[in-house]
Amino acid sequence: MSPLTRLAPLALVLPALCSCSLFAPRPAGVAMRFGWPENLTGRVTHTHSVVADGEALVLEVHRTFQVKVEPGEKQGQRRLVSTLIEASPAEFAEGLDPEPTVIFDREGAFVGIEQPAESASMDMVKQMQLSPEEEIEARQEVELKLERQARDKWIRQVARWRGATMVPREIVRFSTTAWIGRSPAERRQVEAEERNTLEAQVPCTPADVKRRCVRIRVELVPLVASEDGKLNKATVSFELVTDPSTLLPYFSRMLRTEEVALGFIGQETTHEFTQMDEYAFSYGDEPPGQ
Repeated sequence: MSPLTRLAPLALVLPALCSCSLFAPRPAGVAMRFGWPENLTGRVTHTHSVVADGEALVLEVHRTFQVKVEPGEKQGQRRLVSTLIEASPAEFAEGLDPEPTVIFDREGAFVGIEQPAESASMDMVKQMQLSPEEEIEARQEVELKLERQARDKWIRQVARWRGATMVPREIVRFSTTAWIGRSPAERRQVEAEERNTLEAQVPCTPADVKRRCVRIRVELVPLVASEDGKLNKATVSFELVTDPSTLLPYFSRMLRTEEVALGFIGQETTHEFTQMDEYAFSYGDEPPGQ
């Protein structure tokens, strides 16, 4: 039997299993590049909330920042300056660290931050009864934490996607690691999988009719089971709406869900906590993000 004869039955079966054409072209990829305007101004609203066991709202804080891009001290660098203009409720907002000034280069790579003069984390250090040496070490740890948080957020919202090309609805998988554990004593790093997808031609804001943005979804899932046989609920998901021609973000949402053991040793009860950080951006006269 010739090769063509052997393939004939398969050619008859496949169209019945697939409603699409066997020769349908692969969707074109969406190329993304960094291109922020030199004199950028805008506004960012940040919502931070914590929910317990999927029902009880533990905390919710709303903050609004005025943002602008300015030249940096060194050639080729720029500064993203965030100025707090509104926060509620005030007593909860005081417990959050400020948005530091982020320094980045003309290619959109993270360079560093300008440490804020005051922060909730530094206030905690001042209230602790530490020796001079211990206080210096604690201050350095706070500064490293603030820079790490700013770097991670900048990478998630902007830098990671520079030069990337993604095919709409195609799942891109990466092997990575994740931290799991119901308490600090139990926390350990395990194998995990990151899954990225892109949706093309979405509105940048609810009022936008041009549909020039893309929606990127990222999900981080641990690949181990907890001792009771159930998958540990230490998951992280991220959603970003951005303009692929500039990588100006319009909306982002980070969700972290994990199980936490609370109570006396031997009498702990397990609770599920979900932390959400949501940012909506607007630029110039544009309406805020979704």
